[in-house]
Amino acid sequence: MSSINISPQLIQQLVFVTKKQNVTDAIVKLIENEVQRKINMYQYMNSHFEKKYKMPFQDFENAYLKMDDHATIEQDYFDWDMAITVLEDIYEHLDRTDARINN
Repeated sequence: MSSINISPQLIQQLVFVTKKQNVTDAIVKLIENEVQRKINMYQYMNSHFEKKYKMPFQDFENAYLKMDDHATIEQDYFDWDMAITVLEDIYEHLDRTDARINN
């Protein structure tokens, strides 16, 4: 395991902001918060597009790929695909991390 030097001022801020007792727990809390923020953002995007197009992404993608003119919804397709892909990547990473911790 590697180590880093953190200034006393930064340690104080980390502990204050996260309400944790030590810097390691504070950093873990910040990472957990950031992961949850990303999950929330991409879940919101997915939900927004499902409501907008009244279908799940897979159905939308199948319809999109059959269209002759992609221009009108191209950005939505790429944004929605990215949201789904990032969520899958996050969940896969969390599953791998959980498996390593539990073994």
